Parts: sequence; C-alpha cells; structure tokens
Amino acid sequence: MSTKKELAEQIVAKLKADFTDRRGFRQEWDQVDTDVREEMNATWMSIVEKILGEGPESKPLVLSADKVYEFGEASRPLMKWLAENCHPHTTVLVDSVRSQLVEGVCSHRTEEFLVD
Repeated sequence: MSTKKELAEQIVAKLKADFTDRRGFRQEWDQVDTDVREEMNATWMSIVEKILGEGPESKPLVLSADKVYEFGEASRPLMKWLAENCHPHTTVLVDSVRSQLVEGVCSHRTEEFLVD
C-alpha cells in the first residue's frame, strides 16, 4: 500500500508526463532551468499533498466529547430554521467562509463499490 506522499509523487509524475507529452511541450520543458523545474515540482507536490490531506495546511480532526456536544448545540438553530423554512429535500452546506442552501433533485445510494 502506498503512502499518501508516494501517491502524490505518482500523481505529479503522471501529470508531468501528460503535460510534456503534448505536442511541442517536451522541448520547451527540457529547456526550462532545472531549479525552476524543481520549484514547479515542489509546488505541484504541495498542491497534491494538500488535496490528499498531508499538506502543511491540513490539520487532523480530533473532537473531544465537549466539542461534539458544542457542535450539536451550534447546529440546532440552523436545523430548526431549515425544518421551518424549507422542504425535506433541502440541505445546508457550511464551511468557514460560506453557507449554501441546496436542493436535492435526484439521489441514488449504493454501497456496492465500497472497499473493506
């Protein structure tokens, strides 16, 4: 099993291979200074690792029982508003900078492809 860092390296290698395989880009890529190529590679690795959850900005989510309770209490007013103002196929997505009110039009659930 690959680590996330190894997976990130594989992803970046495949992206570079695809990028340089396109018409004319191989010659241009080969003319880029080594230090610039290394900097680009490091940037790409940072982006992919962040997406995979190992980047410098990722933080493990560990909640104490108090925080779980606090989360539930913080959620209750929005859940009440949703129940009083929207139909059952409406969902709210919230992050640190926005909240979205979305409507489910179609849904299909299956566990057929889950890997143990």
